[in-house]
Amino acid sequence: MTHERKGGSVERGLRASAIRGMTAIAAAGIATSGILFGSSVFSSTASAAGIARGEASPRVVQVDVDFSWDGVRNCESQRPGSVICISAQATVHGLGLVEYARDAVPNGQTTPDGCLEFSTHGQLWVPGGTAQFDGVPVPTCGANDNPDAHYTYTIHDGAGALQGAIGTGDVVADNGTDRWHGTITLTAAVASAAPSSAAPTPSSSAAQPAASGAAAVSTGSSGNAVWIVAAVVGALVVVGAVIVIVVRMRAT
Repeated sequence: MTHERKGGSVERGLRASAIRGMTAIAAAGIATSGILFGSSVFSSTASAAGIARGEASPRVVQVDVDFSWDGVRNCESQRPGSVICISAQATVHGLGLVEYARDAVPNGQTTPDGCLEFSTHGQLWVPGGTAQFDGVPVPTCGANDNPDAHYTYTIHDGAGALQGAIGTGDVVADNGTDRWHGTITLTAAVASAAPSSAAPTPSSSAAQPAASGAAAVSTGSSGNAVWIVAAVVGALVVVGAVIVIVVRMRAT
């Protein structure tokens, strides 16, 4: 009898140890599933943040356009000493109709190749927004036919659709035409809302980033779904195995 009791105690101890071991395995499996699930959620969140960062990126508009001096705007703050108010307009791809009015103040100097030097200041208009710009003289005529003036420009203090926009480049005032060569950098909100001078086509560069973005979102969602299903199945398998072992041990 003593031997049997001792054997029974040992058997019950082994069973208890086995149950504790299986419980630990189940807990580890569930914890692992939780880690996998958390990783999938973190990956999804990081992907969304990356897409958001991509959407928030500014866009650079290239301005290589001839503006004709036939605009309808007036100089709003013509400086003392200005000898002219120039009103000009042109269509710029990525911005639509761009208009401006600027003055011109001579500094009394002449470039080595025979052009008078001027500085300029004015206001620029696009649909839904405005900005200020300034130009300082460049010590060359900027062309072979002795144009009126040659500037390097900066665009700043934007409002509305040009809030936060900046621009730099080169302007040659050439007998009734301002020849612009430079850039305007738009913030994300302006880049998404700015009209284009040409209608986009499915194969255009404007359409391609949207398609790529949609593919990236779809791929990320599929990957996350696979991780979640694998984690849940793994946890169920571990818990099921523990239940089967416990039932068998109790039956014996």
